Amino acid sequence: HFGALLREAAKQGKRLPAAASIRIVIDALEGLGAAHTLKDGDGKPLSIVHRDVSPHNILLCSDGIARITDFGVAKAEVRLSSTRDGQFKGKLSYMAPEQASTGYADQRSDLFSMGIVLWESLTSRRLFRADNNGELLNRVLNSEIPKVSDVDPALGQLDAVLFKALDRDPEKRFQTSGEFVDALETAQGTSGIAPSRIVARVVKEYLGAKVETEHALAENVAAPRKVPVESEKMSGDQVLGRSVGSGL
Repeated sequence: HFGALLREAAKQGKRLPAAASIRIVIDALEGLGAAHTLKDGDGKPLSIVHRDVSPHNILLCSDGIARITDFGVAKAEVRLSSTRDGQFKGKLSYMAPEQASTGYADQRSDLFSMGIVLWESLTSRRLFRADNNGELLNRVLNSEIPKVSDVDPALGQLDAVLFKALDRDPEKRFQTSGEFVDALETAQGTSGIAPSRIVARVVKEYLGAKVETEHALAENVAAPRKVPVESEKMSGDQVLGRSVGSGL
């Protein structure tokens, strides 16, 4: 996930290339937009809200394309679920102010969360951090949001984009994922957004060894187990009898 990539870069004292981070966020925004505009079989909007957008819920694949995942706390307006208004769902340090303070979230809340992800990926710093939830909530609601150009002047063209994405008034934020993507593409131009193949190289550079290890473990788990010789000689009824008798 994107969080692992950011963590590994930070351990090495580096920041990810801005163009790669922006490509990852754009991919995730487009996936989020697809969920936001999803309709049922009758063409009625489902009004899905993810409610838990964070780097840990953005998967990075070997093809260099990022995908938004884990809609476990998502809410669709047209159906009942265990996630009701007023309940606390998601990660506080990535929540929009209205969600953190009241539990209410709409699609613009997801975009605020994505703004946090973008800010942190560009700066290699946490935007909202505190020693306890009370102080963390206070910072989400009230603390000044630094400009990314304060960390790197070369990112100055993104200050206005992030200022809008992270506006605490939902009415002043981007209203759709598409608006957010358009603003990023306008600010960066074609040369400022990495193609997927470059993202794939960045992932391999920082996480290649980890991915190879996990693939090897997965292949080992998936490998067929050798059936004991005794079982091979049993008839189907005998095997069934043993399974039932052993409680399997």
